[in-house]
Amino acid sequence: MHIKPTDKDAELDLTFYYEQEEPNQIKINQPAKSSSARFLERECKHVLKADTWGLKVTSTEPVVVQGIHGRRGTPEDDARSLTTSMDSYFAATRLSRVWYYADGLVLLPPPKSSAKLYEPEFAYILNPNRLDAEVTITAYYADQTKGNFVFNVPAERIKVVELEKVVVLNKHYGARFVGTLPIVVQFERLAYEYENPIVRALFCKVALPWPLQWGDDLGEPL
Repeated sequence: MHIKPTDKDAELDLTFYYEQEEPNQIKINQPAKSSSARFLERECKHVLKADTWGLKVTSTEPVVVQGIHGRRGTPEDDARSLTTSMDSYFAATRLSRVWYYADGLVLLPPPKSSAKLYEPEFAYILNPNRLDAEVTITAYYADQTKGNFVFNVPAERIKVVELEKVVVLNKHYGARFVGTLPIVVQFERLAYEYENPIVRALFCKVALPWPLQWGDDLGEPL
């Protein structure tokens, strides 16, 4: 979705990044003082072939970009099935080497538990640079313990990190991501009922880039 509040039409360059494929681009026009929803699966056929993709938007005029992310049916269903869960978020406005996320929790109760929900989390890391980036995740827990995990994000690629393989399960945490190059970090949490493959709920949020906006004078915490 693009909102164009100024007096001139905007020419937008959209660059799509994938896990395995090379990036590709399309161009679209957004008329002045207008808002429109763009179904990117229709305008860029490459995204239909990709499980995951990231996007960079470059515009000739100031615009507001908001994404809608949803899940359809079960993993076995095709694209015509109904959307079962959806979230909306504003795009990141810049790259940064440091990103923060506060509300982390991978919920995977023990087998004998009476809990019915399974809640996995994923971190989506976009590296639009022409060099590989090394990224360090630090998870901070309420008891003041922490854990680190280091991985590589190839140049001009997106990487999906399954956080249940990284963090302590069933334990709230906050996360810091530090890259050797400027990146973008986005979180997704899903909610399933056991023995039911349909996604019941999701939320998808862009992490906060350093420097944070409350005006403190701390240096970059590397």
